[in-house]
Amino acid sequence: SLYGQLGTEWAQALNGTIQAMRQENEWAAAFQQNQLAAMPNYDEYLDCGRRSVGGPPHMWAAILTTNDSTAAQQRAFLGRMVDQSAAIIRLANDLQTYERELAEGKLNSLQILCHAPHDDRLPAGASIHDASQYVQAQIEETLDQLLAMGQQPRTVTGRPERALVRIAQYVAEFYRRNDFHTAMGQGVPG
Repeated sequence: SLYGQLGTEWAQALNGTIQAMRQENEWAAAFQQNQLAAMPNYDEYLDCGRRSVGGPPHMWAAILTTNDSTAAQQRAFLGRMVDQSAAIIRLANDLQTYERELAEGKLNSLQILCHAPHDDRLPAGASIHDASQYVQAQIEETLDQLLAMGQQPRTVTGRPERALVRIAQYVAEFYRRNDFHTAMGQGVPG
């Protein structure tokens, strides 16, 4: 069965989500005590954030439900697509939830871009608007890369690749309008 071949990836993704959530809680606790010293750099944050956002276990589950027997042979390629999809979701989430997370004392990529020492992505003293533009550009660039991968599927059916692209597109569009914490009962994008 496909689960027998890819179940480990799903389980590792679920464990990775839990571990990343724990890391973010540790960063938030330290950040609340000593702001800048507690901040990870942008790359560390995004690596953790793409896992903590919870997408990877759902994406591997989606791959399993495609019933494409060649997905197991393409696990490395699909894993890269999962990582890109999850990065898009994390960054889209950060754009939508910045103010709420700031009020809650949680770290967000926008804060890191504006305040983290030794990060030259933006000039010192960059505004939230500058950080938002940078993050939006990263979303678009990563989505373009993901779309290119999806247009050249390596599985026989292409269903796993299409599923990953659609998940990223759908959730990014959701975050343009909503936040999972505040969208209850408001519907979802069509």
